[in-house]
This record gives sequence, C-alpha cells and structure tokens, in this order.
Amino acid sequence: MDTQARPQENPVDDEISLLDLFLVLVKHKWLVFGLPVLAAAIAAVVVFLLPNKFTATLKIAPSKSSALYLWMLKSDSLSFDIAQKLDLQKIYGTSGRGQLLRAIDSHVKVTSNPKDGYVDVMVTDKDPALAARVANAFGEGMVDNLLKLRLTDMTRAIYELKSRRELIQKDIEAAQRELGKPELAKVVAAISTADRYGISSMAGIQAEQSMQSMQSIQSIQSVPLGAELTQSEMVRLQEQVATLQRMLVDASKRQVPAVEHGLLMAAVDQYQKHAYAVALIDRLDRRIAFLSKQEREEIKLLPAEVPDEKSGPKRTLIILLAGLAGFFVAVLTAFVREWWGNLNSDANSSVVLGKIRSHWGAK
Repeated sequence: MDTQARPQENPVDDEISLLDLFLVLVKHKWLVFGLPVLAAAIAAVVVFLLPNKFTATLKIAPSKSSALYLWMLKSDSLSFDIAQKLDLQKIYGTSGRGQLLRAIDSHVKVTSNPKDGYVDVMVTDKDPALAARVANAFGEGMVDNLLKLRLTDMTRAIYELKSRRELIQKDIEAAQRELGKPELAKVVAAISTADRYGISSMAGIQAEQSMQSMQSIQSIQSVPLGAELTQSEMVRLQEQVATLQRMLVDASKRQVPAVEHGLLMAAVDQYQKHAYAVALIDRLDRRIAFLSKQEREEIKLLPAEVPDEKSGPKRTLIILLAGLAGFFVAVLTAFVREWWGNLNSDANSSVVLGKIRSHWGAK
C-alpha cells in the first residue's frame, strides 16, 4: 500500500519575545517618552506652587501613663479647647465643629515613638511659629486636663489629703465648741503655759505619727514624707504620749485642786484633741503645698521649638513619582493600543467584535 506523504505542520509559535515587546515600545516611542515627561512637568509646576510646610514636635518623656497621654491628646474635647484658645477656626478657615476637628487632624499627628519611648505631638503648618504654638498648647492642655480630672498619682494624693483635711477641720470645730463651754473654758484658762506647751508638743508628736501611718492611702506611699519612723520608734512615742497626758492631768490637778478629776480630764482631753487637729492640718497643708508645686513636674514635657527647616513638600520625590507613574501609564497604553490594533486586523476577531458592537447597541 502506498502511503501518501503528508506535509508536516510546524506548530505556530505564540510566545512573545522581549524583542517583540521592545518593538511595541519603539512603535509608540512618543507616547512612552512623552507622557512621563509631561507628567513630571505638570507635577513640577504644581509642587513649586505649593507653600513650604514646617513640622514642630512636642515630646513627652516615657512614663507608665503613656497610654493615658495618648488618649487625652487624641480626644476631641482637647482639640476643640485648643482651637478656641488659639482661634484656629479663623486661621484654618473652617466652619462648624466637625470641619474644624478634621482640619486639626490633618495638621496634628500624635504617636508613640517606639525608639525612645516618648510620646510625640507633631504639628505641621506653613507657619513655623504657629506649628510650635499649637504643639505646645496640646502639651499644656493635656497636663491641665489630667490635673483637673485627677488622673495622675500626684493629683490623687493631693485630693486624698484635702479630703482628710476636711474631716480634721470638723474635729477642730467640734473641739472648739466643747472648749467654749463655760466649765471647760475655766479649767483650760487655769492650765499653765508650760503645760500648754507640753500638750502642743504631744499633739505635734501624734500628728507626725498620723502622717507616717497613712498606709491606706496608696498615693501618699509613693510620695516621700521625710524620714520614716520605725515600728519600735512609733511604739515608744505612743508610750511617751500616754505618759505625758497623765503627767499633765496630775500637774493641772495640783494647780486647780478644786476642779473634779473628770472635768479636768475632759478639759485636757479636748484641749489635746484641738491641738492635735491643728498640728495635723498644719502638716497636711505643708504636704499639699509641696505636692501642688510638684504635680505639674510629674509629667515631663520637652517643648516644641520653632522649626527652621521645612518638612515638605518633598518636591524632587513627587516629580520623580509623577514621571514614573506617567511611564507605567504610557507603557500600558502602548500595549493596549497594539493589542487592539491586532484584534481589529484579524478577520475572525473583527466578526466577533462586530457582533459585540451590535448586541451592545441593541435595545
């Protein structure tokens, strides 16, 4: 049987080589090179018309309350208070609370710096002095609000000391009412100056004991109260207080023998209570005054300085990115145009495209 020779068919090579791709780019060279240049030129004109911007940074030293600082700095109430204080609504040209807060958010950035642990308040504006003023206003406003709301250890300690002072003031008023009674006032008037001094000294010792034994107030424990008394010293002082009280009663009884023992004890006791309350309030007032001077220093701020170097816009980078974006768009456009042209030149593809157009236009 004769076999009929069949022509061998070579498979069509559908692969696209790099040379083909380069050919497409050369074919559309004016687009590939012209569009990036045009995009870069437009970007250059735009960015050089933009004003310079400056960034001022307020830094808050690392603290266990850093999360609290971030929460306060990002609160809308603080931003609005600062806006009213600095008249930012007029400066930013906004109307309404919402628009004003959005404008502040676009200028202010609050972050926790992981490198050094600081909380940074960065304010960017075309006016460097305004940027520094707004950044420092955020720091001062944060401190004021934290103190007002008693959210720091120092402010809580001051509040607890003031609350205790109010209770002791009531004790003073009660002791004064008792000492104002005629029978007790007569006995107290007969107490000698030396005995009065002894009672006041004893009251001072008791007040020191009370200040040292305020262990239930956690915030006071974290604040130094001076040289602390040991347990043995406190026991010894308590024994001395009891001994002094007995000696004062005995001495007063010898000076005023006609007074019954119970009335004399009541007079000495009320006088001692009054002296103790006065001594304790004096020590509390000194402690409150000391803490009040220290409370703002608990939060360490590094104020923002007026920047002398611009932080933006980064004109060179923007122009390069615009040119790069134009290049990618040009390359993509060149390949799409080449594909579309090949598609229209193919007979089968033309028929299919014609049907697509007819169906697309059909109602």
